[in-house]
Amino acid sequence: MASNLPRTRRFLLIVAFLALLWPSLALAAGVHALFDLETPTGGPFPSNLFTVFDLGHNTLRRVNLPKPDCLVRVSDC
Repeated sequence: MASNLPRTRRFLLIVAFLALLWPSLALAAGVHALFDLETPTGGPFPSNLFTVFDLGHNTLRRVNLPKPDCLVRVSDC
C-alpha cells in the first residue's frame, strides 16, 4: 500500500493541474490578435518595432514613434 502512495499523489497532481489548465485553454482557442505587425501604428506597444539604433542612449535604442497628425488629434500635439 505504501508503495502506491507516491504514484497516487503524482496522478492526483497531474489531474488537478489539467483540471485547472483546461478552462484557460478552451478560452484561448477563440483568441486572435486585433493588430497588424506590418504597420507600426497598428501593433502592440511597447515593442522593438518602435525603436531604432542610437549611440546617444545607454540602451543603444531610441523610441521612434510616427509624428501625430495635429489636425486630426489636436491633443497629441
